[in-house]
Amino acid sequence: MTVISSPEEGECVPNRSKNNQIEELASFAGKNVSLGKDFSVRRVLPNAKQRSVGPFVFFDHFGPSSIEEHAMNVGPHPHVGLMTISYLYEGAILHRDSTGAEQMVLPGEVNGMISGNGVTHSERGKLKDIKPHLDKLNRQLPLRSHGLQLWIALSKEGEDVDPSFHHAPCVSVNENTSLVVGKTNTRHQKNIPIDPHLGKVVFLDIQFFGQSETFELSFVGGLSEVEDIVKDPSIELGVYVSTGKIALQSGWGSVDGRTVESGNMTVVKIPNNEYFRGSLQSLTPDTRVAVLGGTALPEKRHMFWNFVATSRDKVEQAAQAWDRLDRAIFPEVVNEDNKDSIPLPKRKN
Repeated sequence: MTVISSPEEGECVPNRSKNNQIEELASFAGKNVSLGKDFSVRRVLPNAKQRSVGPFVFFDHFGPSSIEEHAMNVGPHPHVGLMTISYLYEGAILHRDSTGAEQMVLPGEVNGMISGNGVTHSERGKLKDIKPHLDKLNRQLPLRSHGLQLWIALSKEGEDVDPSFHHAPCVSVNENTSLVVGKTNTRHQKNIPIDPHLGKVVFLDIQFFGQSETFELSFVGGLSEVEDIVKDPSIELGVYVSTGKIALQSGWGSVDGRTVESGNMTVVKIPNNEYFRGSLQSLTPDTRVAVLGGTALPEKRHMFWNFVATSRDKVEQAAQAWDRLDRAIFPEVVNEDNKDSIPLPKRKN
């Protein structure tokens, strides 16, 4: 998803463990951001308290809202140095990009677009855009739109790869939990490739239908195979509550027993090679939780608008290329007239 207004520029600086214990890095609420006349989101990352969680440098939560009144409608815009993840609780979004991809994403599925050295894409959620595609799939028109959009920063070694697009169903962990991207101890989302230089990456969607239900998450912190790549192969893990309320029941170190409300995230750091087992408990019915994170980024990231890179020069070069609509770097989106391409925003002074 693009940031149409209030562009943010900054750096994502990796955290460092002070000891060999699970520690709290931050707890915070997302902030409401308008992305146009009819569409707004809750911006979770980047946050002043936590710029990134593992390789995740951007996290928007949108909806639930009426598709007729507040549908996503984002014209062609560019990306470099990142992978976009689109995941829906409700609704439908039509993705098109400059690799030639045209793909609906529906609940239970995930779209992953690797921008690499440059890609252009659009996201259409209005009924007029999604109805022809849903009719072909024999699917009913949704009434509401609700979901998450995230960016994973590519590694220094992987940020200049050619762009590519990937779509897949989520991987079932149990009847209430799906692995969206990455891997756990027992499941692997093999159809959405992750930059291998990043180490561990995970994004889980957990549903609690009743009150006092529990879910246990377990894995070993860090990854031995990336120790020669990253300086601190610890795991940064964020727990975000999309709807309802949960308790970090046990295994979470200093935040054991912490209540996390809807729209809030708590982030912890799990030291390398430490076995982690943490349980979550729903405090209300109809609770939905995103658990995401991975190996801590080994170097800072420079960010401006839709551009992420390990070098400020790369961000600047991408901004200049889009400003002049350099189609060698940012080709046109397929099956679009590209007339509503989003211009480069002015930088903050």
